[in-house]
Amino acid sequence: MATAPQKTGIKNADDLITLALAFELNVKITTETASAAVNHTIRITIPVPPVYTGTDQGRAIAANALTMTWSKRTTARARGLLANATLESPDSLRKVRTLLALDTAVRALSDDAARHARDTAAHPEDVVDAPHTLYMGDEPRRADIPAAQVRRIVAMRRRSGRPVNQHSDTGAIHIGNHSYVPAEHAAAPVARFHMRTVNGGTPERIPTSDAVREMSNAQMKPGRKAVRTASISRSHARIEYRDNRGIVELRPATSEESAMEPKPDAERYTPGDTVVVRPQVFDPKTRKYRILPEYAGTVVNWAGGHYNVHATKADEHGEGGVRQCHTRELRPNPLITGTLPDYADNKGVSDALSVLTAAGHTLASLGLHVSGANVDGAFLTPESDRAATGTRVSYLADGWSEESITSHRSTKRRTEDRTARNEALSAYADALSAAGWKVWHTESTNTRTRRTLHLVVWPPLTDEEKAANILGAGEKWIRHHFQPDKAEYLTVSRESALCLITENLRSGSKVYPSTEGGVKIEPTNSKSSYWLQPFPASA
Repeated sequence: MATAPQKTGIKNADDLITLALAFELNVKITTETASAAVNHTIRITIPVPPVYTGTDQGRAIAANALTMTWSKRTTARARGLLANATLESPDSLRKVRTLLALDTAVRALSDDAARHARDTAAHPEDVVDAPHTLYMGDEPRRADIPAAQVRRIVAMRRRSGRPVNQHSDTGAIHIGNHSYVPAEHAAAPVARFHMRTVNGGTPERIPTSDAVREMSNAQMKPGRKAVRTASISRSHARIEYRDNRGIVELRPATSEESAMEPKPDAERYTPGDTVVVRPQVFDPKTRKYRILPEYAGTVVNWAGGHYNVHATKADEHGEGGVRQCHTRELRPNPLITGTLPDYADNKGVSDALSVLTAAGHTLASLGLHVSGANVDGAFLTPESDRAATGTRVSYLADGWSEESITSHRSTKRRTEDRTARNEALSAYADALSAAGWKVWHTESTNTRTRRTLHLVVWPPLTDEEKAANILGAGEKWIRHHFQPDKAEYLTVSRESALCLITENLRSGSKVYPSTEGGVKIEPTNSKSSYWLQPFPASA
């Protein structure tokens, strides 16, 4: 916050000084007394935010100034005159000749000051959640100020573009010579980060201060000379540079991104990791980047500030070509085997995978984002069009679950793919059927030859589910117990009837619906038998 200097005694000059102080600009007055006149030199500058102190950006901000020289003769009833006025910027110098132009220049400086203050100001959520003490200079004035009140002060100053800064170590809020200092036991504020993306590549985490500095540099001279287009709104920005920096996008980091531990470029990938390569080539004629098609690759090593990546398929570098890639051109491409990561915990999918693996069948393997060196085999996903427990079993050939475009263009290739898919799905059906699974073959109806699309399978029923299907509906049952010398009967509940059927199913007894109604149970290790008769409705 600027302090009020002495006045000049010239009304127009004092009005401009008052206006500048109201906008919290820096005002410096130098007075020189001559024999016949008094000269006042007034210099109005923008306060440099602490985050820019000592940087090129800070020096550029400080170079924006309005310098005025006012003169007043020492004779009685003399009037002050504007002798000279200059509006300065880092790359220009312009004369100002009218009082209206001086007023406009002061307001323009205040707008720039407000923008810089807003870009670098602390956020309300950064205020330490603890009681604060107000200091004026080094003297404490008020204690136990709630953190919510300090947050309101920070929010209001941010909206109005007034400077408000926060100490990086103590978390104290500084407003001119006023400081709101949190309790000593309070934790330091959480560091703020931005994600920086170059040419749509892999985002990189940077401190928010660096992101603000880049956004401010793109809007001010001389930095904006290298900018082709810029769209900047609060904490988000999209900057297209004229040089080989390309297109830079900035956005606030999420809580998950802020919590992660960033690794140095040389440690992000290890030899053998599968990655997606998104080549970016700078065109010196158009001075723009060309984004080439993505392809899958394998990291060879780190050398000379870049990764050497071996292409798994033919690309512009040739079959198996090796390309030098920047970190921003790469992103992980983990291999998925058998199913998608989202379905790994699905019971139907995991049980079916266990059956196929035990039977010796190969599971399909392919890149999560971009197909690379694929392995043909079984691929399972939940079947949404059938029962909730249904599972779809497909056969992937070179990453395709259906006949590929290449197969449609070649009769020979189509025949080979169709035969391989039919045989593989039949083998999967045999293995699952042998394990007690119910199998549904889904076949095409618009081809002359047999074409199996996929399988839909259901796990075998449990003994409890089989017992419920055999028993049918009914809450009460009459249990007849036939023995060689006598016969007994007893009214039982549905739960008791289900337990009796389940126990006999597990022991291998013969359980079947009776022609007289109900269920007949014939144990294999006993001469007795049971008949569960439905309880008469009239009773």
